[in-house]
Amino acid sequence: MGCGSSKDKPTEGTELRPPTAQRRQGATSSHVPQSRLGPGTTTSQRAPGATASRGHTREGTARGSSSRQRDLSTAQRQERQQRRRSRIPDTIAETEDRVIHHGLNSLATMINQHCLNFYGANSAPTSRLIGRGIIDDAIVRGVDAKSVAADLSSRLLQYASGQSEAGRGAHLLRLCEDAVGVRRSIDNHPSAWTFGSWDAGVRFPSVLRDGQEVFFFFFS
Repeated sequence: MGCGSSKDKPTEGTELRPPTAQRRQGATSSHVPQSRLGPGTTTSQRAPGATASRGHTREGTARGSSSRQRDLSTAQRQERQQRRRSRIPDTIAETEDRVIHHGLNSLATMINQHCLNFYGANSAPTSRLIGRGIIDDAIVRGVDAKSVAADLSSRLLQYASGQSEAGRGAHLLRLCEDAVGVRRSIDNHPSAWTFGSWDAGVRFPSVLRDGQEVFFFFFS
């Protein structure tokens, strides 16, 4: 009596509960079960890791694709270079073939013309003598042009037809210089170039490449 209402005293065995506002606040503080996050891990800690993992996966895929493209591009580039290299020797050989053929043909024609101009009736024997001297000395042995020209000029003096001696000597030197140019082309060629026999009175021998005859000359 005078000690207060029974509402102020909890009855024995009754569970104490926090006020309604406190219960609502506690219910909304964390909605992800701890069992899903793992021990000691919060939602804010796990989410960035998962995002970063997905980012690394995409980055690694892109990097692998780029690397494969580079490898393919390199392989294609190397294959094209190999094809070009495989064609180069044939192209060079064909070009040098034409250079050598043109050089020898021009040389033979000029020798024939030289003999007609400077030796008259003796043009046939002198043509053979000049051709053999130039081929054997200037082309095969590599003697310098001036030495070959001087030697031929003295040996041919007896056959000269009275034309200018200075003109004859200058033209002989020109022939020998052209022969030296042919020798350089032969030296730069991958094949072996040789000359046929001087038998049977030929005025200019056949020309062989790697033992096979490739051309020969006719003179009137």
